[in-house]
Amino acid sequence: MVIAVNLKNCPFCNSKASVYESIYEGKKVFFIDCENGCVSTPASENLQLVIDDWNKRSDLIKENDDGLLSCPFCGGNACISEFDCEGKTFLSVICEDCQITSQASDNEQDIIKIWNNRHGD
Repeated sequence: MVIAVNLKNCPFCNSKASVYESIYEGKKVFFIDCENGCVSTPASENLQLVIDDWNKRSDLIKENDDGLLSCPFCGGNACISEFDCEGKTFLSVICEDCQITSQASDNEQDIIKIWNNRHGD
């Protein structure tokens, strides 16, 4: 279910974002996704926390040793995460501090490009 709230646009692509409600392990949780799928917040039982985390923005822009820019939400360090799904390996970028996660891809250069894109660049 989508919940109507006032959200900033995605810092990566400037698309609208939506809050979603879901049930996870018997509990109601909320998360926010960009309509283009660039990025999503971690799920939380606290709706206001999810909204506040999404609407927060950092002016800090620095590149780490992996070529990833700092998180546009909190300024934290980003890293590449690898996971398997149905026998295929995928990669995504995740902020080590706020746990915001990029869309997944099987191509490392694609996810770095998506993560490092900032609206207005």
